Amino acid sequence: MNYRTLGPQSRVSEVGFGCWQLGASDESGISETEALRVVETALDLGITFFDTADKYNDGLSEERLGKALKSRRHEVVIATKVGLLSKGRRDSSPAYIRSSIEGSLRRLQTDYVDLYLIHWPDPNTPLEESWGTMTDLMREGKVRMIGVSNFDAAMIQRCLTVGPVHAVQPPYNMFWREMEGELLPFCRDHDIAILPYGPQAHGLLSGKYQRGDKPQFQDWRRFYPFLNEGFDTNIQIVEQVAGIAERLDMTVGQLAIAWTLRLPEVRSAIAGSRKPEHIRDQVGAAGRVIPAPVLDEIDRILEHAALASERPS
Repeated sequence: MNYRTLGPQSRVSEVGFGCWQLGASDESGISETEALRVVETALDLGITFFDTADKYNDGLSEERLGKALKSRRHEVVIATKVGLLSKGRRDSSPAYIRSSIEGSLRRLQTDYVDLYLIHWPDPNTPLEESWGTMTDLMREGKVRMIGVSNFDAAMIQRCLTVGPVHAVQPPYNMFWREMEGELLPFCRDHDIAILPYGPQAHGLLSGKYQRGDKPQFQDWRRFYPFLNEGFDTNIQIVEQVAGIAERLDMTVGQLAIAWTLRLPEVRSAIAGSRKPEHIRDQVGAAGRVIPAPVLDEIDRILEHAALASERPS
């Protein structure tokens, strides 16, 4: 495993572990026994960055992660998020943030969170109020770093008028490149770490799907155009990307993750895993360098892809 810096004092594995599936309540979820096993596998393979949220099945993901990491807490960097409620509602009010961090600390069985993030923008609470509370939690020692998820550059600029922003979590993969417009140069100029989620396009770039498949999503994945109306076009693009991966002695999933890691601003690519073998494949992306001519070739292929142009609401 290779490692990169996050904030003023942390190092994280290039491949991070996304913990949504540890607490998912639908067919994508796994049992507690399976959850403990995949986290143990991730640790043994050198993964040190674990990303969860209080929303993931009403805290079950945090609870299972806390149980799995309890004896090895000192080895890892834990990120969790606040502010997303049921049915897409959002609450980043100071009172809610303060009550939520206490619940997260209890479920994670720790007295501090390494990185605490606001999950989605809350249109009903001024950002300055939310960020003032986040910086207070940092001063109090309950969190070590603070960040945002699914925020644009203008929103982050408002946060910076109140206190530091150490990291941002945007969606980012070959089919979702919105981040490259304003957010990437903004983070570069302000030394903000990028921790992209969905590097394997939520299964599309993992080898999970084949031509002729007709996936029917009932959860948040139904909002991603590259998985839905653009699926038939993109699965043909994936076949071409898979051919490039084979030339590089990589799987298509490894190439997808390595592609996000080509950017030095990306400190860890957050990949979800249900099975130990998935994690073993994903960590194979760490330290892989894609030659510049191959990156150009991938860009030419992606010119014909059905790309996402708007962030999901």
